[in-house]
Amino acid sequence: ISITLSEKKKVNIKFNDNYDYLTYKDVRIPVAISTSPLLDTDQTLSGAIVIFNDVTHEREENAIIENKVLTRTKELHEKNTALELAKTQISEGWLSLQQEKARLAASINSLLVGFVMTDIDGSVITANHSTYRITGIAQTEFTIEKFGDLLNPKIDLHEFFDQALKEKKVVQVKEVMFNERYLHLTIAPVSLEQFGKLTNIGVVMLI
Repeated sequence: ISITLSEKKKVNIKFNDNYDYLTYKDVRIPVAISTSPLLDTDQTLSGAIVIFNDVTHEREENAIIENKVLTRTKELHEKNTALELAKTQISEGWLSLQQEKARLAASINSLLVGFVMTDIDGSVITANHSTYRITGIAQTEFTIEKFGDLLNPKIDLHEFFDQALKEKKVVQVKEVMFNERYLHLTIAPVSLEQFGKLTNIGVVMLI
């Protein structure tokens, strides 16, 4: 009021300025206050008009909104934290997987026997150095079909692969001729347990 009277201007106090009106029964009512100067026709100040508005509803709505914002902010923070943790775990898991793959590859390549792994369709997934040394087939050209064609007599190795997968057991192909020497092939299914059941995922052949 004093500002309105001294400066002859309107002053507004909004609901979010947190002003309350205390009744004679000690009840606090949130209010917005508007104070306007009362001027005569010659602009002489003769008083002020003060209007009080009950803004209980607005204050409650604002509190609800603020609470929602705080809750949402907390949720976003928790999700961001979980995401960062997941990214870290994935990164660590990926690194661990690469290290495990490197150790496995080193172990396979150190074998003196040929080692070939295929998928269930017989496509080569990996083979070690001994495989290329024994067969004389270049890495970029090695396939199960080509190796079978070089055996004497020619052998459709896919038949033995299918047998190993179907019967879920090791299949031995003994004393097959290759470049004037005998080879012994061991073919075994590779299975993975999923939901309590073994599922074929490929075949391993030792030469």
